[in-house]
Amino acid sequence: MTLYEFTRLDQRSQSEAIFGQGIYLETRLEESYYVNLYAVDNFWVEVFYDSEGNDLNRWGPFRNPRRLNPYLKRIELPSFC
Repeated sequence: MTLYEFTRLDQRSQSEAIFGQGIYLETRLEESYYVNLYAVDNFWVEVFYDSEGNDLNRWGPFRNPRRLNPYLKRIELPSFC
């Protein structure tokens, strides 16, 4: 599935694609939201979960790898000394 095909889907089908085909990668905290990162085929999707309201607030697909920076800072690479 391409990003274009994903954005053409209705909300329910997008949700099924994220949680059915997507691979969970990482979570970060942004204000009162847990932002979960998923890889879906050749793009990524951020899913915003409102912990106070116990609700999925929104999601946003993207292909620009620069948007991965907040997640990459959390990855620790082993030392090769």
